[in-house]
Formats: sequence, structure tokens, C-alpha cells
Amino acid sequence: MNTLSNSPEVSGLVPVRPAGCTTALYRFYGTDDTLLYVGICDEPMARWSQHASNKPWWSSVHRFRLVWFPTRREAEKAEGQAIVSEKPLHNRAMNGIPNGDRFPVVHLYKFTRELYGDRPFSTRDLVEELGIPKGSAVNKIRELLAQGMFQVVGKKMGRSGRSVFHYRAMPAEGEATR
Repeated sequence: MNTLSNSPEVSGLVPVRPAGCTTALYRFYGTDDTLLYVGICDEPMARWSQHASNKPWWSSVHRFRLVWFPTRREAEKAEGQAIVSEKPLHNRAMNGIPNGDRFPVVHLYKFTRELYGDRPFSTRDLVEELGIPKGSAVNKIRELLAQGMFQVVGKKMGRSGRSVFHYRAMPAEGEATR
């Protein structure tokens, strides 16, 4: 199911929060309809003010598109999918643009919980589905294993004859398993 299909979309001059919604997914477009940036927030005007004060691309924003979601988790999932599939010009995480640590451990953990739940995944899955460079994925997996946030759940022989480990993102404290 398309995550956006059942979510209220708002456009115009001032973002209005529909009843029952908590978090907005926004897209900024340039004058030629180039997708400049995708993000989420609870208070669009406050967040956009931050962008205006510190993002060099802000002056290129011509219009926005705003979709509201009932929960932050749903908005985060839609944001990740949008960045990976739509390749906004100025998003760095998941978009292949170098800028320090593009894949903080906390984001990788959140994305794997959202995408896979309790299902196993491999390094290759992260590389192919999230667009994370292999070296970054390997390093972040090691870090998450050391923190007890990932668990090795098996290994298989890969096409190259090497072992391919499969992992699971451990549920956060108080989170139900899926």
C-alpha cells in the first residue's frame, strides 16, 4: 500500500495541521519543479525558519508539498522511502552525497526496525534498499552489534562462496515485536 494514499495532503501558503495528525512530511521544489529537499517535522513553520537561516539552498525554494501523518513513525518511513526513490537534490542521508557521517547509527537502527521489524536482513540488503555504501553499512552494523541493538541471527554461503551474515534489529525497550 502506498503510504501517502491515505494521508491528508495540504498545499498553499500556510501549512495547516488536519485533525488526528502529528507529523508532516514536506517536499521543497525549485522554480523548475526540481525536488530540492524532503523532511519531516511536527511544526512546519518553525522547522522551515531553521532551514531559512542555515541552508544555502533555501533561496531556491519556490513551492512546497506537505503530507500529514497520524504518527511520527509513519512519517519517518515515508521520508526514508521518498529520499531513496526520489533523490532530492539537497538531502544527504540515503542520497549518496558526502557530508560527514551520512548514516548515523541511530538512523540506521530506526530504518531497519521500520523496514524489517523482526525479519532478518543482510549487509547487502542495507546497501541495495537504503543506498548505504558497503563500508558504512559494515561499520555501522559492527557498532550496533557492540551496542546490543543488532543481533546476528544466522549466516549462509553467498554467491562468492563467503559467509553472509544476517542480522535483526532488536526491539527498543517497550516496543512490541512484529
